[in-house]
Formats: sequence, structure tokens, C-alpha cells
Amino acid sequence: MSRRLIFWFAGILALGLLAFIPLRMALGRFVEQGFTARQVAGTIWNGRIGELNFKSRRLGTFEVALDPLALLTGAVKLGFHRLDDPQGVLDGALVSGADRGFHETTGRIAIGGLSGTLPLDAIELDNVSVLFKGQNCSKAAGQVTVLMAAPIPGVDGVLLRGSPRCENKRVRFVLSTPSNSGRLEFYVRSSGDYRAWFRVRGAQPDQAANLMAAGFSPSQEGLMMSIDGKL
Repeated sequence: MSRRLIFWFAGILALGLLAFIPLRMALGRFVEQGFTARQVAGTIWNGRIGELNFKSRRLGTFEVALDPLALLTGAVKLGFHRLDDPQGVLDGALVSGADRGFHETTGRIAIGGLSGTLPLDAIELDNVSVLFKGQNCSKAAGQVTVLMAAPIPGVDGVLLRGSPRCENKRVRFVLSTPSNSGRLEFYVRSSGDYRAWFRVRGAQPDQAANLMAAGFSPSQEGLMMSIDGKL
């Protein structure tokens, strides 16, 4: 048997074995990033993850598939699509390798409970990528909208929009209302540690009194509340 034929058979065998790798085995790389699931079925090319969670946050049930082209660069890129869910669509990809994080993700994620007394309800992503290489942020792109569950005195509307950007070992988000009367800034590190500041500018005296009673403090840029935590 010629050497070329041996290599051809070996290649076919490797592809055959790869095609039947259980999805549960492939997910081992992502468990380290904080993802857990109650049910995992199928292969890496056509699988389903039931009741996926990131840390303490419920994300839903997803269909997933591995990107074979990413394997050529030594990365594992797992595309995902959320199935019928009250939160709606959530599509994108998880990346593990030299860079790790999520890539070109669009959809809605509930964030109630992460913001202390601030009435933040959900975050909506529009083609957002956040990747870390080692401890440093290597890419941050896309559009982000945060929805508040209730109005805040002195703030116009309940939507804050902006974009992420890399700042060395963290990714920083700067979001604001149309008039900039409400401004939310927060950063996240690769470890999941985050810190956020919500500023209200131009609040009337009666509004300021209500805000301070709710935990806001005076600052050079109006009234501010800060929050620290871990995803």
C-alpha cells in the first residue's frame, strides 16, 4: 500500500472519529469559563444544550454546532442559536483557544439582580464580540442596549445605548440615554469581576432627594451609584 493511500485512509478515519465526538465531551473547554447545563445531547456538529446557565444566569436552550474552519487556527468556536424562549433570539459563538469569549452575538440576556437596587432588567446585544487573550482584552465591538425595568427620577427614558471598548485587562462599556441625563459605565475583567457606575445629571431638587434616599451620592458629574460584583 502506498504512503499516499495510507495518509488518505488515516485522514478519513480521523474525520470519521471527529464527526462522532459527543457534544458533552467537547463542552469541557467551556465549563472552565463558567457555563453549565442540565441536558447535553448530540455531537459537536449538531447538538443541543438544555437549560444552559452562565454562572447563576439562566440563558435558555440552544442548538449548537462547531465551526470546522476555526479548528485550522487551533481555536474551538461553537456557534449557538437559542430556541423558543421568552427572551427571544440569542445567536452567536463561544470561542476558546488563544482568544476566549463570545463572538458576533446578537440577542437579549436578563440581568435583573446583578445591579443591586438599580432597576436594570436586560441587556440587548447587536453583533457584539468580547474576547480576551490571556488576561488582556483583545477585541470589543458591537452595539449594546440596557433596558431599565422602571424609570429613574431625572433620567429621560428607560434605554441606555453604547459600545464596548478594550482597556488593557478589562472591557469597558459606556452607555447613555439620548440626552445623556442618565449614563451607565461598567467594566468586566476576564475573571468575571465587574464594576458599574450609574450617573444622573441635572436632577431637580425633589428628584435628587429621592435618588439620594435610594442610595445615590453627590459627585462632580451629578448623582452617582456604584456597584461591584462578579458574573
